Amino acid sequence: MIVIKISDLVKNRRKELGMTQEQLCEGICEPVTISRLENGKQIPSQKHLQEIFERLNIPNEYLAACFLDDSYRHMSEKEEILKEIYHCFMLPKKQQIKKLEDIKSDTDKRYKNGNISEQFYCFIDIFVNLNNSSIEDNMKKCIFEIQKTNPCFDISKISELLFTNDEFYLTLLLGVLFYMKSDNEQCEAVFLDLMNYMKKRKNYEIINENNKIRDIFVHVLYMRVLKHMKKYIDAVVIGENILCRCLDEFQYFFLGIVYETLADCKKEMNDSTAYEYYRKAWAYYFSTNNQCGLERLEIKNIKLSQDDMFFNKQKSKI
Repeated sequence: MIVIKISDLVKNRRKELGMTQEQLCEGICEPVTISRLENGKQIPSQKHLQEIFERLNIPNEYLAACFLDDSYRHMSEKEEILKEIYHCFMLPKKQQIKKLEDIKSDTDKRYKNGNISEQFYCFIDIFVNLNNSSIEDNMKKCIFEIQKTNPCFDISKISELLFTNDEFYLTLLLGVLFYMKSDNEQCEAVFLDLMNYMKKRKNYEIINENNKIRDIFVHVLYMRVLKHMKKYIDAVVIGENILCRCLDEFQYFFLGIVYETLADCKKEMNDSTAYEYYRKAWAYYFSTNNQCGLERLEIKNIKLSQDDMFFNKQKSKI
């Protein structure tokens, strides 16, 4: 994977061509814009950036790096909130409601302090109120917010567009809303397009923890959708791939639910390896003191010994 820093890319290419900042910006923008771009303090508009890239003969694909990661200063804020949301949906219903209220309150403060963008705030607002408002209204709200900054947005052409991270999350939310609407075909299409989008942009995006969380988050949600659609084979393929990524990229946060979902799917497929994945899920939940995960396994009649972490007599029922 190519690691790109836009400021260095533009500066190095300009110097290679023997151009001054004034020569580069002529007819495009002010010299100060180039200076701020090369110092990492500003990213120009998409139109100006495209013209700059054309003058420097830089492939347009590299534009994706700018629009996949437009909010550098908010990365840790977003990552933290996303993890909180994902963890929330692993909790029992009563705890989940309270946690969502806390997340919404915290997000309100961050938004008022200017620490997160309006679009990301909208994403959180819809996500934490998924069960308290109309699906259709939420879908309209998502599309309206995306089109504020991406007027060409078309749900049928996701993989052909360029997105900011905030636009990406709102598009992901559309996929979730299609699932809640029981429109499985459209839901699956959105998730597939998002994964194709990420795959196409993979060699041009800036590597950071937020992008890793985002990519894994999408795949885990898609795996869960496939499981609920009873597409167990497809879910296992996605799950085993994402499991390798979690381990290789040290994203252990998702391990428990990936192990558990893989086990559920393999059990439905009468795959004898299901118990091994349940064992790993149990071990993860036990070691991280995830009582909700342990309770879910207990409801499924999955019980392990704390000493050997293997199934007891319930093993034969899997």
